Formats: sequence, C-alpha cells, structure tokens
Amino acid sequence: MNDSRPDFGEKPDPKDTRAAKIRALFHGGTIQATTDDCFRAGLWNKAEISAAAQRQFRAEVRAALGELIDGKPFAGPTTMTIGKAPIWKQRSLWDLADYEFNFDQYVGRARGNVEVANALALECVERFGSGPRCVHIIPIEDEPEH
Repeated sequence: MNDSRPDFGEKPDPKDTRAAKIRALFHGGTIQATTDDCFRAGLWNKAEISAAAQRQFRAEVRAALGELIDGKPFAGPTTMTIGKAPIWKQRSLWDLADYEFNFDQYVGRARGNVEVANALALECVERFGSGPRCVHIIPIEDEPEH
C-alpha cells in the first residue's frame, strides 16, 4: 500500500515551533535556567543571537544617554531622523526645537515625568529666551468637584 501518511510515531509535529521546543526543554525552575538550556540546545542561530544582543546593546546605550543628570537627560532624540531612527544629540547642543520635542516627549509619555519636562522648559528659556511652558499638576485633593 502506497499510503503517503506517516505511520504512528512518525507524524511530523505541527507544533514543531520554537515555543514547543522551549516547552519540551522546560523542567521547572527559573526562566534564566530554561533560557540557558535553550541556548545550549541551539534554539537560536548566530544571526538571531546577534540581533538580540544588538537590541540589548541599543537599550543600554539609550538608557545611558537618557540618564538624568541634575534632573535633565544627558542627551535625547531630535526631530531629525536617519530613515526612521531619530538622531540623538547631547542636551548642550539642543536648539529650541529639540527642547520643545523632548519636553513634549516627557509630558506625553504614558508614565510622563513632569519634573523633567519642567526642568527642560526652564533651561530652554534660560538659553533661548523662550520655550515650552511649564506644566502644572493639580493635586487630586485640590481638584474642583463636579
């Protein structure tokens, strides 16, 4: 009989995904231990490892450049881009537009930092004579009742 279906035990696993392989290597324990097991098993190729490392390195560079020094970031993105990537400049080299852009970023983030935004606004006004207006937060106990 010329049946094209494989015999029992020879079925190709439709869940032969990396996730299935990770689950197969999981024997309880920490995520780090399981990750180490997956790494030793060769679940990621060199290109994937390199790409993951690059993402981690970019995150480290972004954090270092954006670190607050005296309440303001050392550097930040600007409206200029190369492709889709924003060009970053050291804060001492920012122009008025760069201050406004970063002010908006600090105010508009989901976990915005109004103190940093206001520090940037004040520094901008000191340097250029104008700039974004400081944001004032109304404490909840002072909000008008409706």
